[in-house]
Amino acid sequence: MTASDPGAAEDTSRPFQASDPKIRTSEIGPDKIHLQESAEQHGNWVEAILKREQAISPAEVAHRYSGRRMALLHGLASILRWLVHRIRAQPDLRDELQPYAPHAVSAKD
Repeated sequence: MTASDPGAAEDTSRPFQASDPKIRTSEIGPDKIHLQESAEQHGNWVEAILKREQAISPAEVAHRYSGRRMALLHGLASILRWLVHRIRAQPDLRDELQPYAPHAVSAKD
């Protein structure tokens, strides 16, 4: 949850509450609006492209989400490569950083 999300300033440690508890267990009729469900936004975006259906979020939002995820992964990969170089360059850091080295085995020169 981010600061711009509705209810972000509230305490979010408790479960959602409904005005009428029956709402949470009621069935949605066939003539009512049914929203799509997806455990993963990126997976839904790819699936929607393959099936030529409407995705949960617009293409621009999904593209930004995927781009941010890739930027994060790229940043983590850079840190792991840096750690491997530090371990190899400075033997005194070897003992301290050795537990993290197996996670960066693919970052060879």
